[in-house]
Amino acid sequence: DTAALTRQQRVQIQRQLNGLGYSTNGADGNFGPGTRRAIALWQRDRNYAQTGSLNAAQANEILQGTVADRPTTATPAVGPAGNEADLGLSRQQRRAVQAGLTQRGFDTRGVDGVFGRGTRNAIAAWQQANYLEATGYLTAAQYDRLVGR
Repeated sequence: DTAALTRQQRVQIQRQLNGLGYSTNGADGNFGPGTRRAIALWQRDRNYAQTGSLNAAQANEILQGTVADRPTTATPAVGPAGNEADLGLSRQQRRAVQAGLTQRGFDTRGVDGVFGRGTRNAIAAWQQANYLEATGYLTAAQYDRLVGR
């Protein structure tokens, strides 16, 4: 039950979920609708019952992070994801991308500096609208276009 978690643990769970691509719409320690949805999606992807609430074992799994959740340096990302990773965008730069997409009418589901499903969909929609390959991942030139360089 999430009631047993400290605020700091709830914030950390939200950050971990965001880092795994499950957007919580912020990391404030309050498990509102965005966090409940992110938890349910995380549970679905791990074949748990999709309750939107965490039991103690699930909370620990997220807090500890499993080996499977961590990117490995042995296998570098390739293709569009690898190209975007090579840009080394900071959280502030990612927020600028999300703000640029939002200003152009592409809903990222929040400007939090985390590229979750909402941002990936917004990037792909923007790419498609601009006659680019809709990968959901940015190139350096696309980054420059979105942040107005």
